[in-house]
Amino acid sequence: MVQPTMNGDGQAGPDGGDSLKNPPSWSAEGEGRYPFEKYEQDMRLWIAATSLTPSQIGPAIALRLSGTARELARACDPNDLINGRTDVDMTTGQQIHMPGYELLLQALKKRFSPLDQEQEIASIQELFGFRRKAGETIDELINIRAS
Repeated sequence: MVQPTMNGDGQAGPDGGDSLKNPPSWSAEGEGRYPFEKYEQDMRLWIAATSLTPSQIGPAIALRLSGTARELARACDPNDLINGRTDVDMTTGQQIHMPGYELLLQALKKRFSPLDQEQEIASIQELFGFRRKAGETIDELINIRAS
């Protein structure tokens, strides 16, 4: 039985190369086809489902990145990707351990996730671009688009 996997562009498929051992691949250059937000969502699901240990997850994710995302991963300390990092929370004074994969995902998010202003502009453009289709009645518009 072939197990469905994510094929790197956010679509499920048996030949994508991704599995419970191999995380979804991603490249900033493919952002138009597979936005970072969807990649991050897929990655969170993969992390929850994989049988890899936390020390293996960070390096596995880094190896499936390409382009500028791969360069960002290469700039990370390999020991941090493997072992994570323990920092002190400045507000509580408690030590907090962050796994390597979380450090990598945070770095990717900081670099490749759209800024709040970009998301706001996209939402406003979508709102102002909303039009009724030719021949579409108000009732059809409400019924179809509300679902």
